[in-house]
Amino acid sequence: MLGIAQVMKKPIIPRIWKLRIAAAILAPTLFLLIVEGILRLSGYGDPTTFFLSIDGQDKVTGNSRYTYQYFPKQLVREPDLIRMDKDKPEGVYRIFVMGGSAARGTPDPRFGFGRILEVMLNEAYPDRRFEVINTGMVAINSHVVMRIARECADYDPDLFVVYMGNNEAVGPFGVGTEFNEQPPGRSMVALSTAAKSSRTGQLMRNLMEGVGDKSKQTAQAEWLGMESFGKHRVSADDSRLQKVYSHLEANLNDIVETASDADVPLILCTVPVNLRNCAPLASDHSGNLDDAQKTEWEQYYREGAALEAESRWLEADKKYAQAAELDDQFAELHFRRGRCALAQGDAKTAANYYETARDLDLLRFRTDSQINRIIRKAGDADSVILLDSEQKFKALPRVKHGIPGDEIFYEHVHLNFTGNFELARMVFQETVKQLDSNPTNTDPPLERCAELLALSDLDRHQMASSMIGMVVKPPFLDQLDYYERCTKLHAQIRSFRELDQQEGMRDAEQALTSALESRPDDLHMRLALAKLQLRQTKHSEAEKTIRALMDDLPDRADFLALLGQAQLGQDNKTEAGDAFDKSIELAAQPLDYMILIAEHYEYAGDKDRALELFRQALEQQPGAANRHSKLGTLFLNRGDKEQALKEFELADSLLPGNGTILFNLARIHFENANIDTAIEKLHATLKANPFHLGARKQLGLILKRHGKLEEAAKQLSKVIPQEPKQVDLRLHHAEACTSLGKFDQAVTDYRAVLKYAPDDLNATMGLAWVLAVQPKATTEQRAEAIKMAEQVVKATRRNSAKPLDVLAAALAASGEFDKAQICADEAWGLALLGKDKKYAKAVSDRLRLYREKKPHRLPVDK
Repeated sequence: MLGIAQVMKKPIIPRIWKLRIAAAILAPTLFLLIVEGILRLSGYGDPTTFFLSIDGQDKVTGNSRYTYQYFPKQLVREPDLIRMDKDKPEGVYRIFVMGGSAARGTPDPRFGFGRILEVMLNEAYPDRRFEVINTGMVAINSHVVMRIARECADYDPDLFVVYMGNNEAVGPFGVGTEFNEQPPGRSMVALSTAAKSSRTGQLMRNLMEGVGDKSKQTAQAEWLGMESFGKHRVSADDSRLQKVYSHLEANLNDIVETASDADVPLILCTVPVNLRNCAPLASDHSGNLDDAQKTEWEQYYREGAALEAESRWLEADKKYAQAAELDDQFAELHFRRGRCALAQGDAKTAANYYETARDLDLLRFRTDSQINRIIRKAGDADSVILLDSEQKFKALPRVKHGIPGDEIFYEHVHLNFTGNFELARMVFQETVKQLDSNPTNTDPPLERCAELLALSDLDRHQMASSMIGMVVKPPFLDQLDYYERCTKLHAQIRSFRELDQQEGMRDAEQALTSALESRPDDLHMRLALAKLQLRQTKHSEAEKTIRALMDDLPDRADFLALLGQAQLGQDNKTEAGDAFDKSIELAAQPLDYMILIAEHYEYAGDKDRALELFRQALEQQPGAANRHSKLGTLFLNRGDKEQALKEFELADSLLPGNGTILFNLARIHFENANIDTAIEKLHATLKANPFHLGARKQLGLILKRHGKLEEAAKQLSKVIPQEPKQVDLRLHHAEACTSLGKFDQAVTDYRAVLKYAPDDLNATMGLAWVLAVQPKATTEQRAEAIKMAEQVVKATRRNSAKPLDVLAAALAASGEFDKAQICADEAWGLALLGKDKKYAKAVSDRLRLYREKKPHRLPVDK
């Protein structure tokens, strides 16, 4: 009987455990479903679709919070301006552009290739209507684009254009990022995205972000761009990179399948990058070198670099080849060999070296060879039109030597207007093949596209300024060609800066007004006009423009912030406050808007409200260094150096090595007469940003004032090529060179000043002095010195000691000692009258020489 009882009990035990297991799974699942339902019914959380309906309109726009699913909230990236009919109007040909920042059109989406493509098509087909919807966003990659493509398929598309590849390693779920040491599997990516998309997941995330020590939340406190990824180096043979490639391949297949299921042609682009004018961002040796081999490698490399600097290309490359035999994994070595090959006329070999340098770059911000191979493979599908833009760019007549460089790129990957035009034209040609009719007109040239999009000199200046602001930070600082690129961008900025600002704004306004006549609904140009009107202080007109924009796209934080600015400019403080408050409420990054609005209040004179908003933002996120820096600037502009110093020091502790913060610390220490500390901070500024011209100039002037003339001249000489028309800079450099006995350089500087400012008395007097006191002056130069000195004496009505002293030296140099004595005596008297005993003593010493029939001479620099 015992055995029977045991047998009867056996089935009961598994059944109980099955029930228990089922309950353990179902109970929390049911609980989570109930919580999710309650949260959704209560309206909690943020929408997670890319497109959102516009209230009161049968249209959709982009979701400003869409990337909450992929980035920390403080780092959210937003879509471009989008306003699209839910149901495509009859006769409209709808194109979706997808990708990262290069597809978006950084630095200004108004001039991205998608915008140029749209005006090209509408010009070529005047009887049809084309709309190009750009879904590109900064820092996203194929994991995100794949999901955006699925949504785009629901809006009756006629064509997809995908241009992506630069962010595969450094974007969401990549390997070279702040957030992932290991790229997760695609199933984990899907699970993570689903969890963050749920209202329950959002609740848990918000609770987790709301606890803990806020003062320690510095790593993700603010968007630092590429600077955030500098320490995440990934070698070409890193096994983790293979997972990145496999993810891209799978994601591309999903995009192809989405397009195929929707019966939508897909133009899939390979991605060109800057090869010729973009040195690797980071290089390192292979792990196989021992110390002796590394020392030998470095010796060859240094010798090669020295020979390259002397333009001895063949000899330099031989040294580099010897280094490569020991270790050929150092990316910068290949870049240098590319330069040597190109200098010798071998463009094909140079291209191979440049491509290898790109592929070995440890900071993987550029589409590499393998990524483009994967894109080409995906392009083999029947439903895909492969646009091999990488190869087509090499064949462009404007691309030098067939190797893309700064004729089409700003920096590593972002196309300038010319580059965007060329890409748009390539996509245009492929798009025409998909249409049922030939174009009525030829595609418009670059100049016509610029006109249709109202591209002005002011826009070019703003884009160049934006890009130089990016490339003067890590990781660009370690690039071999860093200074060269900064010089080129600064030259563009300088050329625009030299134009009359008011005239530039008038020209930009005229270009926008004209372009809007043919494209009255263009959101980008209307927004650009509103910002321009604010800049021109046309606040009433700006408000009308902004309100019209808000009729089309209501509840946008950026529009409300602009509206508040316009109202504040008209002294409508109550209305401005309401607009600003709603802007902060709606913003995807409310703390950034608090700071922006605080700056508007400060400019308008409401200092209390400005400081209140700064304090609120920093209380919620104390670890944001750049916000402390902006508060420091606010105090500095108010003249409160003590509070400014505290904010900048705190910012420096949170974000060490930031050039802007260090420079402001140097300014305060200089104004507080802490000269040694100021010099220390200026040196630190230049270490953080070698192209910080303000810091270099200030350092040169301080060193000159304290008698460190050699170093002063060195610092100032690096600024002069960047600012050749800056008169005071050349005058200081000329004075330092004169004291050092570098007379030829001093003469060059003084003549350059007189070229730009012919009536400058300081330059005239300085040149006269150099020509008078240098030992090797010719008879003609001494005569010129007298003439110039007499000119200054006359202009100052013989009431100034220095011009008379210079004239005396010039006369003595020509042997006219009696006249020299008379002038020197006058100068001595005026110096005493001015209580300048030191200068009077110097004039007296020279007067003694003239009485002895001797000229005053300065020693020549040896």
